[in-house]
Amino acid sequence: MDVFRTQMMSAITQFKSPDYKQKVQQQINTERERQQSLTSRAAQLEKQVRQLIDESVALLRLRMTELGIETDTPDDLMAKARELSVLHRDLTLRSVELQHHVQYLEREGQNLMTWMQKNQDPAGSNGINKKPVNGVRVLSKV
Repeated sequence: MDVFRTQMMSAITQFKSPDYKQKVQQQINTERERQQSLTSRAAQLEKQVRQLIDESVALLRLRMTELGIETDTPDDLMAKARELSVLHRDLTLRSVELQHHVQYLEREGQNLMTWMQKNQDPAGSNGINKKPVNGVRVLSKV
């Protein structure tokens, strides 16, 4: 208990000293400067965020105008975005279908060319095909 009492008396004596008051005042001033600096930085960042948002909105409106999209509210924009998403998906599926069809037609064309080369008359009969097709001799121009 005496140790606690001496520690408390020592602390009180230190609190009463002019050095302690000056030290605390200096810490207060430092913290005020820090607070002012942080407040200034926060205001600057908020201003930058507002500018970025304004620029982004302007660019978005410009691109939407270029695409012929007329929207005034965020709900309209979201609805149009959903429409575009569905359209994109449909076009992507159609594109894949067409690519598969083109590949099929290219294979068929290649098969036809191979068949024609195999059945071409090596004697040079002016392009008349005399080879049997399905067991029937056909005389036709190739």
